[in-house]
Amino acid sequence: MKILFIISSLNVGGAEKILTTLANHFSNMGYKITILIASKRNYFFPLNRDIEIKELKRVKPIFILIKELKKEILLINPDIIISFISEMNILATIASKLANKPILVSERSAYDFLDIKPIWKKVRRIIYPFVDGLVVLTNADKDRYYFVKNRYKIENPLILKQNHSNIKREKIILAVGRLNPIKGFDLLIKAFSKIKNSEWRLRVVGEGEEREKLERLIYRLNLKNRVKLVGLVKDVEIEYKRASIFVLSSKTEGFPGVLCEAMGYGCAVISFDCPSAPREIITDNQDGLLVESNNIEELTSKIDYLIDNPKVRDRLSSNATEISKRLSIDMIGIKWFRLIDKIVKRG
Repeated sequence: MKILFIISSLNVGGAEKILTTLANHFSNMGYKITILIASKRNYFFPLNRDIEIKELKRVKPIFILIKELKKEILLINPDIIISFISEMNILATIASKLANKPILVSERSAYDFLDIKPIWKKVRRIIYPFVDGLVVLTNADKDRYYFVKNRYKIENPLILKQNHSNIKREKIILAVGRLNPIKGFDLLIKAFSKIKNSEWRLRVVGEGEEREKLERLIYRLNLKNRVKLVGLVKDVEIEYKRASIFVLSSKTEGFPGVLCEAMGYGCAVISFDCPSAPREIITDNQDGLLVESNNIEELTSKIDYLIDNPKVRDRLSSNATEISKRLSIDMIGIKWFRLIDKIVKRG
């Protein structure tokens, strides 16, 4: 079977990581995989050598881009197209229908994701009913896409490295993600500034447009010796294994891979109960703690609680690692294989 993946780029990012994970897995299973990108070849995640990469420069009017997408689809002649992220999903859907090829679009963000421009949300509402299948990450989002007939929930696979052992847990609270307002790192820093135990440190792994704003906040709260904006880290496994507590402070999430990774690596996790994924990942007080969204005081209280109760941290940590079984690439891959087969047979 020939599968064509379409995405804007293969740079650093959650959608890019999941696409490459799936592409590698399908390639290992003997499928012929091509990835079409609309940007320069700048790959952050490793890809199997058997995977073909094609580049389509996205510096053109949309109608020309759709025309070239159609041309590439006809040349590659895949059995099915799998597209990632709303804007590219829309363009790829139009091109696939012009080329008379089935398309499965994958949404990696919550339905009401704030970074999507209103015009794209309106166009998505018009175009998505024509897709052959829509994959979302949560039951909440599956309900929101009521206007799409063929919609399915498939979680992101969780891939954990085991390159480093004998790393001791430290008095570190960890957060990982793009330095963007949606991630709520300003709320986390404010909550951290109020914790009782001054021996603990906060490390924020990631890069983005909010760096300067967050640095000013850290300076204003006199936390420069206790809070570090680490930047991008290639081997984030070490950060997870060093940290005792992980906090997800996002205002909205599709299916936060960093939360799943933190659980898989055995962190005791705390998350805002934001729309819509955390409550579908965490069972409160069993494998993590949920906090009212945007509630800084409650977040501070829960951090203090875990700091003061190492036995609770250990219990949550032990239970959290079970996520690696239910989100293994083998389990998630089976769901994708079944769906792909169903759509291809349906024609």
